Amino acid sequence: MDSSSAASDIAKDITNFIRIYKDGHFERSYVFDVVPPGIDPSTGVNSKQVVYSPETNMFARLYIPKNATQTRKLPLLIFFHGGAFIVESAASSLYNNFHNLVVSEANIVVVSVEYRLAPEFKLPIAYEDSWNSIKWVEKHVNGNGPESWLNDYVDFEKVFIGGDSAGGNITHHMAIQSGLGRLDGITDWK
Repeated sequence: MDSSSAASDIAKDITNFIRIYKDGHFERSYVFDVVPPGIDPSTGVNSKQVVYSPETNMFARLYIPKNATQTRKLPLLIFFHGGAFIVESAASSLYNNFHNLVVSEANIVVVSVEYRLAPEFKLPIAYEDSWNSIKWVEKHVNGNGPESWLNDYVDFEKVFIGGDSAGGNITHHMAIQSGLGRLDGITDWK
């Protein structure tokens, strides 16, 4: 397809993010780089990736500070990344670097949530994935969930949720959901 006919086939163009064509296909113009989890050499923060929803293969990236011990439980931040619901990832270098710094400075545990993106997956899928991630975290409240880092290092009386951009919107929706009494084990949401 030449560029002159391509322009007439565009249904929506969000500059620097995505171009959606009338036939339904799309091109993301914003490309993020994915980095592997592991120990960050500048902060000593350790991270790993775990699947919180085997049905959808959605994952979270977990971060613990270098001084984490099982004898002193730490506050937890569940974080939802931004990106206008159409770009970015919990595994991107932007969020990996941010979480390494936050975990190191605040001495907390972070669960950075991946959710399915539009336009492949229309809203409310991002909210549903995010809610499933919170329900997965909730399984660890009594110390016998599937992820040892959450069982061993998290003080479930100090749970915070946050995010930026689209993640801020998700945070709002998750706060409403949790405020409706849909979580039993987490006692103090911030």
